Amino acid sequence: MLAKGLVNATFNEHHNPYGHSMSVVQVAHGAELIIKARIAEEHPLLIFTALPKSINSIDTHLGIEDLLNKGKTIMYSELPERLWSTTGNKISNIELFNQFGDIRNQIVHLGVPNIDVSDLALQFGYGIIEPLVNEWWDDTILNYATEYDDAYLEYVFEQTDRLNIKLNYKLSEDFKLDKK
Repeated sequence: MLAKGLVNATFNEHHNPYGHSMSVVQVAHGAELIIKARIAEEHPLLIFTALPKSINSIDTHLGIEDLLNKGKTIMYSELPERLWSTTGNKISNIELFNQFGDIRNQIVHLGVPNIDVSDLALQFGYGIIEPLVNEWWDDTILNYATEYDDAYLEYVFEQTDRLNIKLNYKLSEDFKLDKK
């Protein structure tokens, strides 16, 4: 989800109307899943604010079906504090994190704001979430973005350079992804 959103944010909307605004929704949703995945590594129930009641349980023990049907997970706005309290990790730019969440809500519930949402999605995705993915799993979003467009790497580095986003990866002369 995150990678697809960043691909949509990178390319022109000519053949994909509203692709940039939908990229914000995709990137926010993907980031939420990634942060929840890291919190769940500490304990899966830490991503929930409400758990199913035993009287509503399908089985005698709390199971995945119960959680999927009756569990309530933490909201986007609660992620930074829950992440910090469970892992010790802090969101590097909390102002951008909150602004991005607000823009996502505006797009979903009201309409597309008159700002460059593609740059915002790239700054959020590669400036905040990418370093976390690098640190937590020694991986990069870039590996997944090429599944949606095999030429993506040729273009994304131009955009991240333009936006002064520092990445831990570079593109080799033979268009392979290398760790710096």
